[in-house]
Amino acid sequence: MKDSQKDLSSKLIQLTSQLEALEPELKSADAPDPALLRDFRRSVDDVRTTAWVLGELINARETGKNEQVVLSFVASERMRRFGQMARSITTDVDEHGLTWESSVVQELFNSVAVLQSRLSKLISQRKARESQARRS
Repeated sequence: MKDSQKDLSSKLIQLTSQLEALEPELKSADAPDPALLRDFRRSVDDVRTTAWVLGELINARETGKNEQVVLSFVASERMRRFGQMARSITTDVDEHGLTWESSVVQELFNSVAVLQSRLSKLISQRKARESQARRS
């Protein structure tokens, strides 16, 4: 094992232990600063997602699967989950009185607008290829 792999393995062991020790403290302690908790949750979620993707890629290498197929699966899974989240957010807006002050509405709106633009481009490219194929 290379030194960099040993260092990463050591960090993973240490962080896993720290997170396991932190969980009961989070459950029993007074509420932390909401901004700190939000940043922590984002970081944990980012690391969890990266670890999941890396695990899928390692599994693909070990089983001889095409890594592009795995990355496509990961993207599809993210889109499926995003669809679920979008429906939940719609319910929150409709039924739970979500307000501008109680959310990051502008940030979400901007992110969805960028995604919609990219998806529109992808759909247009697909339609152009299908149209070209029909003409051939």
